[in-house]
Amino acid sequence: MTNQQLIEQFEASAHKLSYARIENGRYLGWMSDLGLVNPSGNRIGLDPVNETDKFLLIICAIAWSRPGPWENAVYLTAFLKEFDLFDVKAWRKDCFVQRQAVNRKKNSLMAREYFQGINPRKAISFRKDVFRSIQILAVNWKELNVRLDEASKTGNFYAFAFYLRSIKGLGAGKNKMMIKIPLILRELRCSGLYPNIPGELCCIPDKRVVEAAEKLGFSLPRNTSLENVFRSSKMIYRVFGDYYDIPLFSYNDIKGEYF
Repeated sequence: MTNQQLIEQFEASAHKLSYARIENGRYLGWMSDLGLVNPSGNRIGLDPVNETDKFLLIICAIAWSRPGPWENAVYLTAFLKEFDLFDVKAWRKDCFVQRQAVNRKKNSLMAREYFQGINPRKAISFRKDVFRSIQILAVNWKELNVRLDEASKTGNFYAFAFYLRSIKGLGAGKNKMMIKIPLILRELRCSGLYPNIPGELCCIPDKRVVEAAEKLGFSLPRNTSLENVFRSSKMIYRVFGDYYDIPLFSYNDIKGEYF
């Protein structure tokens, strides 16, 4: 299987994949349509032009940085949006954060029953430590937007990425975020809000993508640093362009049909 064959099969299968919205040879982004529908038939999506949706976008990346299926992050993001749990000031308060953590099991079950459109591979679960990370995001929200605006003006999104990397606690436990930083950049780029984000910074070399790349015969650097994450991102972008890492991400979902 060649890279070009994977691209062709990805294009042929995109309509079957909840995360693969493509048009005219480019990926439209994951967050604009999370693939979930509420009981009224409304599709759940984010538009980072809206400040609260930008906040939710980064929450999704935070949740996705944890071990476990990607569906957990998508369901959590949709749940927070649908039930108006996205007020930055509220997330700075310990009592609010604690309440979300205490209710996480009940809410994850409710989210699974409430939304349609995705069939999760495992039971939906909201990790307890995610809520503390959201609080850390909320505390740093003003500074984060200042840094993002600076990057937009200067074009130095590399500096913004390293600012995100510097915030302790956005990753699992007390760790810092790293591998999912390109997810944030990709979705901001795909939204059209920050079109000057280089595509080379927007590919996510997570475990699923790395394993698919190996099966296609090319090895990516180990994710030992953000520099290496961006080296991998650049390699992926050179092959798949504005489809980013999504053809590699889809490999396991389409391999049974075509190869």
